[in-house]
Amino acid sequence: MDHPPASEPTPPRADAAHGPLTLRGVAASRGLALGPALRFARRTSSAAVSSTTAPSASAPAEQQRRAREALASAAAELRALAEQVTQRAGAEQAEIFEAQAMMLEDPTILDRIDELIAGQRLSAEAAVAQASEEQAQELAALPDPLWQARAADVRDAAGRALNALAPAHARQQTLAEALAAQAGPVIVLAADLAPSDTASAPPERLLGIALAQGGTTSHAAILARALGIPAVVGLGPTLLSDVADGDTLALDGGAGQVIARPDAATQAALRQAQSSAQAGQAQEQARLVVWLNRAGATRDGAPIPIMANASSLAEARAAAAMGAEGIGLLRTEFLFASSDTLPDAETQARLYAEIIAACDPPRGPITIRTLDAGADKPLPSLSAFTSQLPAEANPALGVRGVRLQLRFTELLHTQLEGIALAAAQTETTIHVMLPMVTTVDEIEAARQALAEAQDRVAARGLTPRHIALGIMIETPAATLTAATLARHVAFFSVGANDLAQYVMASDRLHPDLAALRAPTQPAVLRAIQQAAQAGAARHIPVAVCGEMAGEPALAALLVGLGVTELSMAPNRIPIVKEALASYRLADLRAVAERAANAETVADANRILADLTPLADGFSGA
Repeated sequence: MDHPPASEPTPPRADAAHGPLTLRGVAASRGLALGPALRFARRTSSAAVSSTTAPSASAPAEQQRRAREALASAAAELRALAEQVTQRAGAEQAEIFEAQAMMLEDPTILDRIDELIAGQRLSAEAAVAQASEEQAQELAALPDPLWQARAADVRDAAGRALNALAPAHARQQTLAEALAAQAGPVIVLAADLAPSDTASAPPERLLGIALAQGGTTSHAAILARALGIPAVVGLGPTLLSDVADGDTLALDGGAGQVIARPDAATQAALRQAQSSAQAGQAQEQARLVVWLNRAGATRDGAPIPIMANASSLAEARAAAAMGAEGIGLLRTEFLFASSDTLPDAETQARLYAEIIAACDPPRGPITIRTLDAGADKPLPSLSAFTSQLPAEANPALGVRGVRLQLRFTELLHTQLEGIALAAAQTETTIHVMLPMVTTVDEIEAARQALAEAQDRVAARGLTPRHIALGIMIETPAATLTAATLARHVAFFSVGANDLAQYVMASDRLHPDLAALRAPTQPAVLRAIQQAAQAGAARHIPVAVCGEMAGEPALAALLVGLGVTELSMAPNRIPIVKEALASYRLADLRAVAERAANAETVADANRILADLTPLADGFSGA
């Protein structure tokens, strides 16, 4: 986040006007809300806890134990929150809380806490506060906005640990607790919201969010959009000085406007707009119901299976409910996020079997991606392995994905045996997908490991079932050698988010470089097209499982580039099926060819605008 730690909001002035007050800010999340204001102060951050308290009376070992237990408890809470967010908004938003949990497990902070307790005889509370604030300030001082945002994450995560250390009567109230104490749903008014408060707020109690600080790239704004909560940010200090608890607020998240104490006519107009929006949503849902049980295809009948991305039982069930034609990407790292050790093959097999059963039954294959982890995506269950690696200055380019699995082959062998066990016990088609592949050698090493896993399944008296082996296409190396790689695998799946990051040399979390990662960057489109052409030459499926697959116009563009399958968040499936049925394949190919050869993003977007679905077919090429 791009602001200092929030403090208690300034109380409203006693002489504040009682009439309507219009405030304009930044549109952060579309939607309308009308209701009473609830002023909320963020949980006390590590910066607000004094680190200059008297030396602790307890033995240092006892204070170190308290600190470690509080950090572990907070990390476990954050991982549970990550699972909740995965179910409500998807795995990408949940990464915020996985990252926060990892911050609390960072050896740098742990060692500094131990040093402060042993050397300065600080209490656990003071040591946690000082160590985390030191790290937060170091991050905040860096020129890169990405690292500045991580400073706010450190403070948020540390605040959770400090809350765990505090006696019950002194613990800071969370937003979820504040909302539970209200008589009905409210619009939250604050200087800013910590990402954990935004994500944990019960949706039935939260009508909208109005913040004095922040921008569209803040975690609060990102999560509000993902969770469908109307929000306006950057409203300025007047929001806190001139609006009181209980004041009626009219919030328009699309226009970036909040009206405090609106008059009766304004309230009536907003209620009418809400009613119209709800009616429109109901009509859209009714229209899309017909697509739940239809197969994905273009207007002229070219089949395009529409799959779901999943990383939990809830998402697998949602995939079945939304008419997914299989699971195109089952992320396995979240299945193990709460474990301290890597689950054995039998435990993994049970987890995969539960996912398969949740699909009820799946209409197509289940594609399981092997653990996509490393220094940039650490997991506690992998610490015994990753601790053996040297520190990486650029972990996104380091030992991650298949590189980590082949460095520590126990990881790959155990996971593949679990997958093979699950496959032997079901009639469902199972595929295995390797992340971060760049060479043929990596594929062949994994193929040998899969064969050995099948042998171990046979040794148990079970009959192994065929498991197709495929790879993620997410690096320039994979696209440049796609024709060669295609000879060694059964399918490709393009990870569009990572591919854009690596092709454009633009960190996917860096807010200032978002334009470089635009999905219509010609370089990214050409990379996808090249992979699709290589797949077509070998008659293997080529899927896309990144976010762009779930956007109707971009999904159509991908099909035009040669992509033969799409995988997306479950709730996007019906609308993408409907969109694809509006276009003929030849028309999509013509427009995609022009877009891939555009000189700029703006040119590509203008070409994409030609994709206007018409009742009698497409005519914009």
